Amino acid sequence: MDCPASADNVFGPLVAECRRAFDFTALFEDSFLSIVPSSILLLLAPIRLITLYGKRRTVGGQSFRIAKLLTIVALAVLQTALLVLWCLYSTERTRATIASAALSAVDAVIFCLLSYSEHALSIRPSALLNIYLFFSVLFDAVRARTLWLMNYDPTIRAVFTATLALKVIILFLEVTEKRRFLRVEDRKLSPEETSGILNQSLFVWLNQLIVTGFKKVLLMDDLYPLNQELSTSHLKVKFRKDWNLGK
Repeated sequence: MDCPASADNVFGPLVAECRRAFDFTALFEDSFLSIVPSSILLLLAPIRLITLYGKRRTVGGQSFRIAKLLTIVALAVLQTALLVLWCLYSTERTRATIASAALSAVDAVIFCLLSYSEHALSIRPSALLNIYLFFSVLFDAVRARTLWLMNYDPTIRAVFTATLALKVIILFLEVTEKRRFLRVEDRKLSPEETSGILNQSLFVWLNQLIVTGFKKVLLMDDLYPLNQELSTSHLKVKFRKDWNLGK
């Protein structure tokens, strides 16, 4: 038995089985899997940009930076095209689709600002971009599945899938560490200090040390430099400050 299209225009979250098996409603996906993360990004991005403002430029790699920006610009173009398509095909959208598509287009502009600033002013990959893109790719994969299961316009499905592919590429570009682009003195820092949040979460920065330890007995020269925040010179100043406050 066929279900009316309005079955997808309710929050759900699960859609009626007569519509599709094992899936969320389109309204739930537009709201929770798109609008919510986009809103969080729009709230946090200005705070991060303010934090970066006035910092000294520490990273080179202008060609890599341009490559990232061009990819993000391509995403912005596709997101804008998708917004136009959703406006044209009114019968195939939910009451949250336009807001979702508009915020996604704005997100692409935020990507440009964050990527441009983070690349030059932070020795680590952008934690905010990495986290957002990681979950955005997962959520968009769910949404892409829904679009292909439903009888949506082929152009909408193709453009949305292309935006998902571009997000995957941007994620890989943003996750890439910038160690080779650092100043000579910064290249002596511990890999932990230059690793991104995904790298740190999975302890990928320890892989080289583990491989070296597997091949031979580790010597002092094999160990990574100590994180500057754990150095005695840094801790001494902090300890003295706290000690004086406690008197």
